[in-house]
Amino acid sequence: MRLIRWTASGVRLGFIQMVDRALGRTSAARTAANLRSALERMGGTAVKVGIQLAGRVDLMTVESADALKQMSDSMPPMALDDSLERIEQA
Repeated sequence: MRLIRWTASGVRLGFIQMVDRALGRTSAARTAANLRSALERMGGTAVKVGIQLAGRVDLMTVESADALKQMSDSMPPMALDDSLERIEQA
């Protein structure tokens, strides 16, 4: 299930970037926002990776790092029922 979600988010991000380039709407801020929303759709693991990448400005643009830094404050908490269910399954 996770692989499907990650693949779908990656394909969607690629498609959005392709459409933006075709329409001449490319900017570092827009690309950063698209990356952030894709990572948020992928779930918790991808968000954690994004937060770690936010500190690595040698790997990405400053705009992308700033957008990814915002993820740590804006993620909604996991529902208690989901947490309990996952703990019981383990």
